[in-house]
Amino acid sequence: TASPNTITPPEWSTVTWSSLPAACAKPQSCWIGVYHTADDPTKTLPMKYTFTDAASPGSNALRFRMLNTRDGYVFKLFQGGVAHPTLLATSNAVAIAEDAEYAPHAGRLALTDKADEMVISFTSKTGDDSRGHQTATVQWGTKPGAYTHKAMEAAPSYGDAYVREAMCGAPASAGGFRSPGSFRHVTLTNLT
Repeated sequence: TASPNTITPPEWSTVTWSSLPAACAKPQSCWIGVYHTADDPTKTLPMKYTFTDAASPGSNALRFRMLNTRDGYVFKLFQGGVAHPTLLATSNAVAIAEDAEYAPHAGRLALTDKADEMVISFTSKTGDDSRGHQTATVQWGTKPGAYTHKAMEAAPSYGDAYVREAMCGAPASAGGFRSPGSFRHVTLTNLT
């Protein structure tokens, strides 16, 4: 079981289990991997994993620090080590809070060739969200909470991202690929 059911990353998720097979008593023979809910573990590497014997003695729980990859997670229990894993169980899904799922990430500022302009670039979830947002909008001001200026993306740039097929080879083009989201760019003008 994974808890909580919804997180706002970065946040800790706890995975608990009631019992493990006897084979798991051998060090590094059983492990829990973190996957997106739609991932096929036979074709995708886990985003992170740890061996069940890393749990504190007498504990049936492990904690994972979860980052925002914009999609929900599940935890999968395997036996057979990492060389020959056999899936034993899958946890309930852990959702990413909607505001966090669609929030901008990795903001960057750059100068343009004009003295009163800057470009802010960031990543966001690929595709239209359930609230109808398509064009990125940036609001700013000179005081916290007083956002008196607004700029919009010149055109929606949901296609401005790289995909698995663009990678040069494994593991990036195989089980190691995770979508970075779309790269967004908004020009802030009249900054004098």
